[in-house]
Amino acid sequence: MRVKINNVADKTHALLVFFCCSVGKGCGIWNSSVIPDVDSLYSVEIDIEKSLTELRYEILTTEKNEIDLVNNHIQLTANIEDIEDGICYLRLSSDCLIMVDIGEEQLYVNQILQIILEYGDVRIFMQ
Repeated sequence: MRVKINNVADKTHALLVFFCCSVGKGCGIWNSSVIPDVDSLYSVEIDIEKSLTELRYEILTTEKNEIDLVNNHIQLTANIEDIEDGICYLRLSSDCLIMVDIGEEQLYVNQILQIILEYGDVRIFMQ
């Protein structure tokens, strides 16, 4: 996914980056040896560190794909593209597929899943 870095904050030896992209704005812990520059574009992969059973989520009826910062949390809304071996594949955008461990949760392909995440739950890897 292509993101533009808006801000970089040092949070106890971890870089918290705030970004914008084609489907909204978000943040996460930067996991690369290259320190990102503000106002620069990067191709990144977004990972969610916790399983769905550890997170707040709901199934929506309105189809939308977005990421947003709401009340000091990350709100990620995406279509379930596939489920295989306890892993849910969320299509956030045409260039971003996010994997989430769903454990024993009963979800189905084509449902719209909205997940509420803490800033530290999201890892960002430069591609």
